Amino acid sequence: MAIALLMSNQTPFEVEQGLTPLLTELAREAAPEAIVGVPTLGLDYARQVARSLNFPHYVALGNSRKFWYDDSLSVPVESVTSPGDLQPVVFGIV
Repeated sequence: MAIALLMSNQTPFEVEQGLTPLLTELAREAAPEAIVGVPTLGLDYARQVARSLNFPHYVALGNSRKFWYDDSLSVPVESVTSPGDLQPVVFGIV
């Protein structure tokens, strides 16, 4: 398993377009079974990398509870930036 967080939500499109092929190659080398996006900043890259690797979907994680989430997909987590009982949830296959 490999997890990466790239906080680039305010970069120009050119930076995003330049990073996507680099991230795609790193992911390809890891031979992933799925591409998972970490909220909020990793979701854009997860989508682009999954598409570049010809995956039919990507998995989007989330921390804010929605009524349609399946409780069986929630697990407790801790965050240094948001203390308390967070419950990340798989949005489902996007």
